[in-house]
Amino acid sequence: MKTKIIFSLIVLVAAGCELPTKQKTKTLNDAKVPPGFTFSTTRTVNLTLSTAKGLLPKGVGHLTLATKGGKRIMDGALPAKDTDIKFLVPMHETEIVAKLDNGAGQVREVSLPIANGTVKHTFE
Repeated sequence: MKTKIIFSLIVLVAAGCELPTKQKTKTLNDAKVPPGFTFSTTRTVNLTLSTAKGLLPKGVGHLTLATKGGKRIMDGALPAKDTDIKFLVPMHETEIVAKLDNGAGQVREVSLPIANGTVKHTFE
């Protein structure tokens, strides 16, 4: 009886095992990529910022851009005129945080949604 059980287990295990077969080695050229798919992990954002008249008494303020999670994207001066800035963000980011210090004790912070790679804002 024990012999039949052991034999049955061996047959069952052997039936579940497949012998390795030779497979054709595939390369990246063999991959099928869906239309419109890119391997990009970042995207370009075009940001246009302006300031209300009189907000920057010294003619320039300090701008900090960050992700919603707090990772700094850039830090620098923002002049009192329309300014266009291009930068990269991770694909999953849907908004950025812009913080403007006018140099006279006023700080403005705003969360800006990214729509089609474009962000526009006027600091009031």
